[in-house]
Parts: sequence; C-alpha cells; structure tokens
Amino acid sequence: MSDASFRLLLPFLQPSTENTLCVADENLLHSASSISHQPTLSIITNRFDVYSACKKSDLCTEFSDYDFSAINDNSLDQIVYRVSKEKAVVNHTINQALRTLKKDGRLILAGEKNEGIKTYIDKASKLLGQKTPASKHGNSYIASIRKTARANQSTPLDDQEYEKLRVIAELNSHSIYSKPGLFGWDKIDAGSKLLMDVADQYFDREIEKPTSVLDLGCGYGYL
Repeated sequence: MSDASFRLLLPFLQPSTENTLCVADENLLHSASSISHQPTLSIITNRFDVYSACKKSDLCTEFSDYDFSAINDNSLDQIVYRVSKEKAVVNHTINQALRTLKKDGRLILAGEKNEGIKTYIDKASKLLGQKTPASKHGNSYIASIRKTARANQSTPLDDQEYEKLRVIAELNSHSIYSKPGLFGWDKIDAGSKLLMDVADQYFDREIEKPTSVLDLGCGYGYL
C-alpha cells in the first residue's frame, strides 16, 4: 500500500518541462510503477530496493546516501520530498534545496503531523524566503515553497553535519564510526548492548543451540 503523504506528491512527478529531483526513501517503493520515465525527472534514494524498483520502471535514479554534490547550484526547478523519519536527513535535504534550486524554484514537502511536517514547512519557508501555509489532507500536510531573493543563505538548518563520518565510541580497542541517518547513530543502543551482554550465555546453550544469526537493519554495525 502506498503512503498517503507520498500520494500527495504524485502530481508533481508527472511529465513536465521542469527540471525535477525526487528525494525518495521507502515511501516510493510501492509507487515507482505509477511514475513514467521523463528526461526532466531524476530520483535520489538511499534505499537499494527503491533504487531497483525505479530502475525497473526506467526512471533516472541514483543510489547514494543523499549525496547532492553532483548537482549544480541553482540548477533545479523543483525538489519533491516526502519527509524522512530522521530529523538530520530532512534538515540536510532542505539545506541542499536552498543551494540547488533556481530562483523561483520550488521545494514541495509532504508528511504527517506527528512527523513534524508543519515545523519543517515553517523552517523551509524561512530559509527559502517565502512564508507558505501547509495544506491539510487527512493526517497529511503538503506545501510548495518557492525560493525567493530573500532566501537566507547564511543560516542553514542544523543537520548534525550529516555528510560527516565520525567516531562515536570505542569497543574492544576498535573505533566505532557512524553518522546521522542511521538508527541510534550517536550512541550504543541500550537494547543492542543488552543483547551483546547475554549473547555468550545464549550461544552456549546445549539445547536448540543456534548456528547462525541475521541482523536486520544493522545501523552502523555494532552487533
């Protein structure tokens, strides 16, 4: 089932002469087939399953950790973004919109109230220089924010230095490297630590002794 907030963005992803970037996470997975190939649309995603689904639909797609570095300043007519769960990712994307959108280009944001969408819309409005109200659709909100001559280039949003890999802890004489966007990126998660504390006891069981372990969504690889 496709995401209700993402469905609000689909009209902005239809064939157009405008140079459009869609910043996508898992919310695009079930909607890729409803977007047609067009030379003016490109997609950037940090999910390989989304990347694969988009390529299957012949969409121009880049798989990266939301790396905007190859996009020229002031080159995009619009950026379409269903906000992510991680605050640092959203702030990073809004900051990149300030750099890459043309004057009068638009940042189209959608999301749910409990995800902070109204706050993101307000912050993006102040950064891009146009006060834009949020339009409510059920539990979702959407806004199309235009970059004006009043855009504030000097005070970007705090993205926790999103692109920077940094040491967050030491474990068994090894440095643990992490960055924003990963689960529990700046700490050792209490649940993971508990699992490691009892792991030896678990694996030493004589009955039903496990022979393998699969760690899903392994974050920065602590386990």
